[in-house]
Order: sequence, then C-alpha cells, then structure tokens
Amino acid sequence: MILLDDNFSTIVEAVKEGRGIYANIKKFITYILVSNVPELIPTLFVVFLHVPPALTVLQILSVDLGTDLVPALALGAEEPDSGLLFERPRKVSDRLIDTKLIVRSYAYLGIAESGLTMGAFFYVWFVKFGYSLAELQSVSDPIAQGTYSNSNPIMSDYRYATTLALASIVFAQIGNLFACRSDDDFFFQSFKKKNPFLYLGIAVELAIIGMIVYVPFFNDIFLTAPLDWTDVLLLLICPLVILLFDTLWKALKQVRRPKRKADEAKTRQGKTLPRFHVLSHAKMPFYKPSTANSKARLVFFKPTYRTLPFGGA
Repeated sequence: MILLDDNFSTIVEAVKEGRGIYANIKKFITYILVSNVPELIPTLFVVFLHVPPALTVLQILSVDLGTDLVPALALGAEEPDSGLLFERPRKVSDRLIDTKLIVRSYAYLGIAESGLTMGAFFYVWFVKFGYSLAELQSVSDPIAQGTYSNSNPIMSDYRYATTLALASIVFAQIGNLFACRSDDDFFFQSFKKKNPFLYLGIAVELAIIGMIVYVPFFNDIFLTAPLDWTDVLLLLICPLVILLFDTLWKALKQVRRPKRKADEAKTRQGKTLPRFHVLSHAKMPFYKPSTANSKARLVFFKPTYRTLPFGGA
C-alpha cells in the first residue's frame, strides 16, 4: 500500500476498496454459478424420467453468453457493503470459491431456480396443454431425434414449453442479481447503493429474451414460440421466489452473527467508531535493547490480531 498523503483515513478507504473488489468478484461468480444449475437439472430429468429436454443447447448458450453477460459485469461496479470493514481479515488459506459460495449458489439458489424452470416446463405440458406423464414420455424420443416437423402440433407445444422454461431462468436471474448485490444485507437494503449499470444490465437482459421469444427469425434459430401475456405475468413470480429464498438465507446468517450487526447499529447511531482488524506480519522484527549488554538484539513475535479504531477525519 502506497500512501500519497499523511491522512489515516486514506488507509481506511484503501482497505475498503480492496475488500470491495474481492467481494464483487465473489458476487460475479455466485451470479453465474446459480444459472448453471437449471441448465444441468433438465438433463437429469431426461435421463431418469425420460421426458423431453427442457432446454436446447442454443437456449443454454443464450443465457450464458447473452442474458447473463451484462448483469454479471454490472456486479463488478457495486459499491462496498456498509459493514465490510467490520469483517475480520481473510486467512491465507481462504479461497475465492469457497464452500459457502458453492452451497449458496449450487445447493440453495440454484436448486430454487431449477424448481422454477422445471415447474414452468411441466406447467405447459400438464396444465396448459393437458398431457399426462405417459403421453409426454411417449413423445420424448421423436422430439429429441427431430422426427417431428415444426408444423407438427406436438413440436409447437414443445417449443412453447422450452420458451417458458428459458424465460423463467432469465426472470429468476433478475431476482438473483439483486440477491447477489450483498452477502449480508437484504435486497431491499441494497437499493440505497447506486449502480446504474445494474439496471442497464436488466434492460439488456429483457431485450435479448424479448427478441428470442417474439421475433420470428430468432424463433426458428432457438426453437422458441411467442408467449401469452398471462404466462408472462406468471414469470414475474420467479424473481420474487429467488428473493424470498435469499432473504431466508441472510436472515439465518444474521441470527448466527448478531454481534457484528449490533456494532453496526451503534456506529450508525454515533455511539462508537467502526473498527477494522490489522494482521501483523509473521515474525515481524523489532529491535529491543538487550539487558546483558548495550547492543541491540532482534526479537521475533508471533503473528497476532490487533484491533484498531479509526475515524472519518
């Protein structure tokens, strides 16, 4: 760290910026990994239930290389969380992709998003078009092998089902985007942070899925079909479900970490100063006069944590 002035608050801002960059990288990774789960789960349904694939290869690529791209980059421009300086320093052994990140993205939010995707897919077959499971399984192989022509009613039903499944991922990712803005704060607490790129990313995301769904040229490429407006309204449930799951996750997390939240509350009320931790270097040398003679000797201390208060001056 190179200081250009003698103001101690510069150190505070440097630490905050460094931690913010690290946190934004983890937000980016979490956002991307969550959408990978609903892209994988349909394959398991094909194998074990012998149903048609809920997503085609090009539809998966449209998410990974299209709708998810700009929102994920927008997370890199997020402001640091309010309580970032209350965190203890990371250990040398800490990894960027750790167990907590994997569990939250793959085993929690990813599973919730997969449920929405497969729910939308089966809703079209079982509720909207009235198929039974046996009838759906009977048309699985012809659909996968491309036996049906695009004018076949069964193929039209399949294209509608995959379109709704694809759109459910995109809308769920909007909720995931707001969920990933902070590791600790609830989504409604993150609205006070300014990030215009975030809303630009959502606009680009909706524009891409809108073209894929409603432009005939893209319908033929991605095997999609125009959605009814009643089904579009159903898609609005997807981001709300993801935000509900994220709120439960963070509520349980705060129950386990009440002390830090109490410190933040006192700080906001002006009762105490924020605090951050500085880790001394391993075997940091200090010259100390020797009692045996007048020469100085080098003393090594074990690494310790020192808590330092800082002000806003």
